[in-house]
Amino acid sequence: MKVVLLDSRTFVGYFKAFDKHMNILLCDCEELRRIKPKPGKKIAEGEEKRTLGLVLLRGEHIVSMTVQSNEQDEDSKQQGKAGNIGGPGAAKPAGRGMGPPMVGPPGPAPG
Repeated sequence: MKVVLLDSRTFVGYFKAFDKHMNILLCDCEELRRIKPKPGKKIAEGEEKRTLGLVLLRGEHIVSMTVQSNEQDEDSKQQGKAGNIGGPGAAKPAGRGMGPPMVGPPGPAPG
């Protein structure tokens, strides 16, 4: 999950929980922060990254939330599709506890 705050900081981590105030709990979180060049200096813009771990973000400061995926996760999903083996998240018909309808004569003959 990628979360952007009002002060333009970005947090990327695994979404764990939220509450009624939209406070967000992220684990294995990293903070990404853009570094602006100071006036008069000819230093290119950069990005600072630091590892934080478990983070609670106040909902009042959240601007946007987007879903991000790892390349490793996408590769494993593609391998799972090749085998047609059901797994978590695979579409399956709901079991109703009944078999298919019986095929045979429709019942007693009229008359």
